[in-house]
Amino acid sequence: MRTKQVEWLTTLPLYPMMITVLGEYDDKQDYVGPQKTKWLLRLIPRFLLLLCDINVVAYIHDYFYHLGGDRRARAEVDGAFLGHMFMWIELYDWPGSRVKYIGWILTWKMKQLAKAQALYYYMFVRLFAKGAFGTK
Repeated sequence: MRTKQVEWLTTLPLYPMMITVLGEYDDKQDYVGPQKTKWLLRLIPRFLLLLCDINVVAYIHDYFYHLGGDRRARAEVDGAFLGHMFMWIELYDWPGSRVKYIGWILTWKMKQLAKAQALYYYMFVRLFAKGAFGTK
């Protein structure tokens, strides 16, 4: 799944500009959470439900945060962050989908829990990351 995410990232038209700002995407680096506060960065997992990786999504979010803008731009960037997390939740191959008969229930429940966690990430970014958003 992570290779799909990295392939998707590298095909984005803005990826060459992202490289100039953030450097080449490195899967070993954790982009989820505040980059300047290392102790806090360690507390925020890059996997929703410890399964679905959102590191690529956070890399994109960091790029747009670096660009900055007004309040509306920040709201759009944060909304795109949530939308991208939801997209990868839907595309992820959840373990429950391989279980016969009741698998769809397990998959549905795991997706709902992952979306709830994604909403928490979104809310924390909206509430606490204003200072990290660049200004023009």
